[in-house]
Parts: sequence; C-alpha cells; structure tokens
Amino acid sequence: MTDAETLECIEKTLKQNGSVSGDTVKRWMCNSSLEVLGAVHELVTYSPYWERIDPPLSEADLLPFLLSFYKRCLYEDPKGDWSLSRYEAAAAIVSRFQALLPNKKPERQALLVKLKDLLVQCYLSDNPELQTAIVTGALEHILEEPRFRSFFTDWTKHPLLRRAYDLAMEWAIYHER
Repeated sequence: MTDAETLECIEKTLKQNGSVSGDTVKRWMCNSSLEVLGAVHELVTYSPYWERIDPPLSEADLLPFLLSFYKRCLYEDPKGDWSLSRYEAAAAIVSRFQALLPNKKPERQALLVKLKDLLVQCYLSDNPELQTAIVTGALEHILEEPRFRSFFTDWTKHPLLRRAYDLAMEWAIYHER
C-alpha cells in the first residue's frame, strides 16, 4: 500500500464511527511518512478516535511511536496537513505533560521522563531554531504550572540547560496559573 493509500485509509477511519483493529494501527505506526504518522498521531491521541481502537494500544505500543514522531517533527519541522510543525510538536509535548503528570502509574511516569529526555536531546542539538522552539514552544508552557517545576530542576545543574530553564522560568512565573 502506498503512503497516499495508507493516508486515505486512516482519514476514512477518522471519519467513520466504527472500530479499527489495534494491529492495523500498529502497522500504520511503522510507516516512514510524517504525513501518515501525523494522521496516526491524531488517531491514537485524541478522543473519541483512540477509544475506537480494538484492542486498545498499550503504553508500550504508544511510547516509542510518540517519541519518534515528536522527535522527527521537532528536528524536521514539516509543513504538511497531518504532520506537526516544530512548534505544534512542542505544544503536543506540553499536552502530554498536562495529561500524564497527575497519573502516578509507572508507565505514565516513564513517558514523562522520556519526553523530558527528548527535550534535553533536542535542546543540546546546537540548532538555535530548535532550541528556541524547545524553550518557547514547550518548556515555558510546561513550567507555567508550578507542579511541573521540580521535575525540571536538574536542568539547573547543566550549564546549557540552565539557560533554557531560566528563560522558561521567566515566562512561567509571569504567566503562572
């Protein structure tokens, strides 16, 4: 099946009310096209779509997909209909933090750690545009909520991450919820 055919199939699934096989979704998650992966992201992260996946996907299924997809979008900054731009991916990471932190399940906490590690990796990439997106698109908004701040205090011990943390905290304190 071509990427265009796969994308058409996913779009049809999004428009219908019926269930979709978890195995089918897992196959779609292995596609290399960011447009296809963007449509899959819509399916697996937004209700009521993900509620129609049968059987439901596990955190173990979602974690590698989300991390890989967000990473590619952050680095590649695509401009497609379904893929996420760099700043949209940063905003999606903020949404993941907001959805996951209150949940203390170990697999959810593992995802938060992995998302934080992804932000570290991207910020340390020596790409000024990507660094700005990490600070202004993700970290500022994550740190607006005081309950997230202690999770990032280790950034204050790293000379490069400290700058990002300090910049984000300036915004966060001003916009504190």
